[in-house]
Amino acid sequence: MEHIRIKVDGKEHEVGIEELDDGKLRVHLDKESYEVESEPASHSAEADDVPATCGSTEDNNAIRAPLPGIVFAVLVKEGEAVKQGQPLVKIVAMKMENEIAAPKDATVASIAVKKNDSVQKGDVLVTIS
Repeated sequence: MEHIRIKVDGKEHEVGIEELDDGKLRVHLDKESYEVESEPASHSAEADDVPATCGSTEDNNAIRAPLPGIVFAVLVKEGEAVKQGQPLVKIVAMKMENEIAAPKDATVASIAVKKNDSVQKGDVLVTIS
């Protein structure tokens, strides 16, 4: 089961996402479980290896989407210095806002998305240096 931290109306929640055998997902939120359907994503096997925490990758330079959704807001600009834990992008998925934060102190090298873009798990959102 994958775990991600989300913020809904300013309150943080930990969400567990479990893939079921029939292709559906079971989402665990605040002691409740929901079965949801998701569309198959076309992405490489590398995207399956992306950890849900902060959307970071092995090289820690490409910040990737930890889940599919719609970009709600891009909170940084190219060239901006960011601190570890600082929100970079907000993604809306299953009617919940998910903040994707910087995994370390860095500078934003490039931004690959804009508001209202649809993203899949593993898509590059921001590159840092």
